[in-house]
Amino acid sequence: MKKLTALVFFFLIVNTFSQNDTTTFQGGESLGSSTSNSWIKLSGEAGTYGEVYSISGMTSRRPPSTGRIFIRPVLTILDNLNLAFDFFLSTEGSAAKQQMDQIGIHPAWGWGQAHIGDFSHDFSSFTLSGISIRGGGFEINPGIFRLQIVGGQTQRMVDNGPYESAYARYLLGVKIGIGKSESSFFDINVVRSRDDLASISRDKFMSFQQDSIQVDSGYINKVDTIFSGVTPQENLIVGTNFQLKLFSGMIQLRGEAAGSVYTKDMYSQDFKIDKMPEIVGDIYKAKLSSNLDYAYNVDLVFQERTVNAKIGYRLIGPGYTSLGLPSLINDKKIIDGGLGLNLFQGSWVIQTKYGIQTDNVVHQKLFTITRTEFAIITNIRPLREVMLTLNFVNNSFENDHTNDTLKLSNLNNAYNFTGTYQFSLFNLNHIVLASYAYQIYKDKNILRLGNNVNSQNMMINFSTMISQEWTASTGFQFNTVSVQTQNNSTLGINARISNKMLSNRLNNSLSYSFNSSNASTSNNFQIQSIFSIDQSNSISLSVRTNIFSGKSPMKYNFVENVGSLAYTFRF
Repeated sequence: MKKLTALVFFFLIVNTFSQNDTTTFQGGESLGSSTSNSWIKLSGEAGTYGEVYSISGMTSRRPPSTGRIFIRPVLTILDNLNLAFDFFLSTEGSAAKQQMDQIGIHPAWGWGQAHIGDFSHDFSSFTLSGISIRGGGFEINPGIFRLQIVGGQTQRMVDNGPYESAYARYLLGVKIGIGKSESSFFDINVVRSRDDLASISRDKFMSFQQDSIQVDSGYINKVDTIFSGVTPQENLIVGTNFQLKLFSGMIQLRGEAAGSVYTKDMYSQDFKIDKMPEIVGDIYKAKLSSNLDYAYNVDLVFQERTVNAKIGYRLIGPGYTSLGLPSLINDKKIIDGGLGLNLFQGSWVIQTKYGIQTDNVVHQKLFTITRTEFAIITNIRPLREVMLTLNFVNNSFENDHTNDTLKLSNLNNAYNFTGTYQFSLFNLNHIVLASYAYQIYKDKNILRLGNNVNSQNMMINFSTMISQEWTASTGFQFNTVSVQTQNNSTLGINARISNKMLSNRLNNSLSYSFNSSNASTSNNFQIQSIFSIDQSNSISLSVRTNIFSGKSPMKYNFVENVGSLAYTFRF
């Protein structure tokens, strides 16, 4: 509550300053003045969002109410230093989840940037990318020198039972290199992540098990201590990534290689890993639950006005893990490539893609799974008013097991055609979009022949610009799925009308959709309005209702309502 009150107070100050033309900072110049010699300027946006939710007929799927507030001001000093602030508070966070609130300051200047508070940062695809950090960091690139250092908490402590708890986790990362991102560069990355053992007492995960043991005199009871649930983890990654551009970027060579030491349970016994380099062993204490593995990839790209091509190779060992990534699928090897053509001044565009992926990289499994993909996408514009798209995708999935019961051999083919036609009729502009997709799945295992799945999807959409203020559209969709002797179909109809009023300051839309299948029917209504009060202030309103009716054997009905109101202030 204190954070929300402080943020609202800051929001009011920003709103007051940005609308008060008499606020001065130097030489009588006003904040936000367009005068070219103003040495400080304020810009950005702020706003609030509120949502209410109700449902009758079934268990609620969302909170009954949600509130959010955000402020993102940017101070520009001497047209060179930018101080970007990022404040976001939401009622959706709780003690049983990771924090959604964001409070951060991000000053930036010509050759660098810093972070204080909540931020996300990218090193490379194998080391650090896509996670939120609460702490600080900076990145500088004077000339060809590159240095980035970040650190802070990436996971807060959650005490919610043995299997849904989380230890507090902290990360430190360093990137150092030479070069420029838009041309050629070479970087070395080091990322260290470690859970705080003191953040949760280990007693939370302790239980007792009593067993009867037979001895000469009979049976005696033995009590064992068992620990179960989540475990504290630790991770160290050292890697490098590079990019080389030749002939003005026509040829590009990109790659990355990284080694990872990962400990699943920091309470496990100490253990010496023979393959671990001595310098790593001096700074990282390996455990019985530790893994040492590596990952690397390399891509060669050719780009020219009419032709582009790519070939790549990627390998991720089964023990490679990075706690600096939200997720990573390991134990895979991928070879992929593609060829693209841009012909007849862009009226024909053809893009192909091929890839083969296998697991069992170090042959520790009984059999290997292979996935292959081939795709071709063709865009043709025979006339200015007509656009045609044809797609074909072939996917196969199989293993090399000799036992028919465990043998996998699946094939999936998908075909798609889409056509768009723009024309004028009765002094109105119209667009017709038609699409047809066909997909077939085959299980080629001799024991499961006949379990094919066929699906077809047809869609037509017609939209009309009635005037500068009114537009309307309607659509039809029909889908069928056949599994052996069973056929299921879904029919969908939708319509939408939009209107602009008050010199385009008020935009309204009303939409309706109907869907009917073998299992259920649903009717969806939605009203949306966006009103621009002036150049700085806008309000948006949305109301959505879903009326669902289940058919046999489900036979349950519910009505779901969602309403939201948002206010945005740009300054």
